[in-house]
Amino acid sequence: MIFKLESISFNDNETIPSKYTCDEKNISPSLEWKNFPTGTNSFAIIVDSIAAYGSAWNHWIIYNIPVEINKLEEGIAALPKPAKLGVNSWKTKKYYGFCQPGEEHYYYFKLYALNDMLKLHHRASIYNIKKAIEPHIITKTMLMGRCNPIAIKQIPQHKQDIMDAITIIRKKDVNQSIKKRALQEIEEDALES
Repeated sequence: MIFKLESISFNDNETIPSKYTCDEKNISPSLEWKNFPTGTNSFAIIVDSIAAYGSAWNHWIIYNIPVEINKLEEGIAALPKPAKLGVNSWKTKKYYGFCQPGEEHYYYFKLYALNDMLKLHHRASIYNIKKAIEPHIITKTMLMGRCNPIAIKQIPQHKQDIMDAITIIRKKDVNQSIKKRALQEIEEDALES
């Protein structure tokens, strides 16, 4: 039987309702999975999209979901222990919905069946989380949703500029301490906006 991720909130390759975006309630959709393989000891979920300049934009990261759990309710507020939230591209540990204006975007809900729990720092980056996941993957599955930009209000220009600046700086070949300080200043400005 095939390891499968589903949602009652939307079907694979169909439009994600606007209540799961920053235009409305900005809550997480329901997710449910089945037919995970023998030897699975935990699950991890990474939700991302392709952002400006072709880099991945992470919306929701969860790891150490216990094997007894095969469902996350819509708008879940408290994760089942010992599940942990990773830091997303907004530098927050929570679900943050879809906001990109412009052409239609694709959002990928990736579910990993792992043979172990992950031992990570509570502020681990997406890079370190993916690196930790890699040797423990038994199998993975994915649910893809589309987001209609007409249904999403435009991000205020100053916030779009901040998102673009963060992406550009991350790609620049500059001194790491300068890069770190520049990102910190931009992110502080974003929080104040």
